[in-house]
Amino acid sequence: MALAWLYFLEQIVGLIQYYNVPKDIRDYNAAISYISNVVFGAILILYLAVYIFVVFKYARIPILI
Repeated sequence: MALAWLYFLEQIVGLIQYYNVPKDIRDYNAAISYISNVVFGAILILYLAVYIFVVFKYARIPILI
């Protein structure tokens, strides 16, 4: 979970730095990559949170969702 948060924050920082660059030298393909990685990071964090909740709820038996 900690690595998922680290990945998510790294991509958020990259996206923020991308938008601090002047518009005339931006690479729009990089924007799509950063945005998709941020969305994937958010989905990953939600998946892990649900997984951890289910594992604790059902007697700590690892269940694959």
